[in-house]
Amino acid sequence: MAEMLGNRRAQMHLALASEEESPEFRPEPFTPFYRRALAQSISKLLTKSCHLIRKTLKNMPSAALEEANLLLKPESATAGWKRDILEQKLTSIRIRVHGDFHLGQVMLAGRDLIIVDFEGEPSRSIFCNRLV
Repeated sequence: MAEMLGNRRAQMHLALASEEESPEFRPEPFTPFYRRALAQSISKLLTKSCHLIRKTLKNMPSAALEEANLLLKPESATAGWKRDILEQKLTSIRIRVHGDFHLGQVMLAGRDLIIVDFEGEPSRSIFCNRLV
C-alpha cells in the first residue's frame, strides 16, 4: 500500500506539472513577484509560530524549552532566510500541488488508491494554497 501511495502521489504530481492538457497546469518560473509573495507568506507563518512559542514557553518541558529559545534568538538559522529568498534567483519551476494532501485525502477503491479533495486547506486563502 505504501508503494502504491507513493506511485499515485508521483502520478498526481506528473499530471499537475503537465503542459499538454491545459495551460492552467503549465509549469511556471519563480518570478521576483512570486519570491516576494513567498517571503511574505513564510514571514507571516514564522511570526505566528514564534508568537505561539512565546505564549507556551512556560508550559514546555526543559528539552523543548532549550530548542524553542534557540529558534527565538535573532541570530537563529531562520534569520537570513528572507534575504536568501528575495536575492537568490530560483532556477526550479513551480507546479500546481494538492492544496491539503494527507492520508485523509486518499480513498481505498478496491485494490487501488484514489486521491481526492483538491480544493486546498479550508483555513487558508486560495492564494496561499497556490504558494504551498
